Amino acid sequence: MKFSRSSFLVVLVSIMLLVQACDENNELFEDPYPVYENDLLNFEGITETDETGKKIGDIDQGDWLELSFERLFGSSSKYPWFWCIEDIYCEYSSGKVHINWTTPSESDFLFWDIFRSDDNNINNAEIINEEHIVACGNMSEPTDYVYIDENITTNEAYSYWLGLSKADSTNHFWGPMPLVIIPSLSFGPAYPNPAEDQAIIPILLSEEKGIAMYVINETGDLLDVLVDENLGSGLHNILWNASDKENGLYRVIFHCENDTLHQYGDILIERE
Repeated sequence: MKFSRSSFLVVLVSIMLLVQACDENNELFEDPYPVYENDLLNFEGITETDETGKKIGDIDQGDWLELSFERLFGSSSKYPWFWCIEDIYCEYSSGKVHINWTTPSESDFLFWDIFRSDDNNINNAEIINEEHIVACGNMSEPTDYVYIDENITTNEAYSYWLGLSKADSTNHFWGPMPLVIIPSLSFGPAYPNPAEDQAIIPILLSEEKGIAMYVINETGDLLDVLVDENLGSGLHNILWNASDKENGLYRVIFHCENDTLHQYGDILIERE
């Protein structure tokens, strides 16, 4: 079978267009560790943290993706709970909200209910547990309870109340317990910062994502690749071993797969 010159050119052009289309749609051709001009170290500020991750210095809100939830409620000595509640708080973890409470003792307790609303108005709240949470009733020892709310939406804000029904037909309520915006992800801040030889960078994901995290110096040179893989939902503490790095400021860059998110934060290596 013979091809004319015109037929050969048509086939050649078709192949070239096909290859070009593959190149444009194949993620393997994309640079997995891009460094942009605004990624370069151009300021001398860090988010200072101690060895537990607690912030101890001035915070630049643009420095890291801040965790947008926290344990908001502690012991009854700090908050005006009734005497029968010793500790109550709600927290977000791995795509679920955990409502935890402890009673130091119980007398004629019947059952508990969990109320939730999208605002701080209990009149708009609905009971979210399908069945009453049975209380221990009469106990002289502390009792721990937990209810897990799985029916939540990422990037929403909720308020929770705890309700108690007693044998004398009285009802008691605690709350509101606000859980601010539940994040789809968060990144940093690193701790400790400044660091001597190593630092931990936390990542919290609400779902499995492809993540790239890497470290550059002030001129944009790629020094270390900390993550380049899919990570499951939940908290991941990424360790950066900087024992071979000189004193100075380094930038950690964070990318999500199929996302325009491009964030960074700085770690200061400081040894005596």
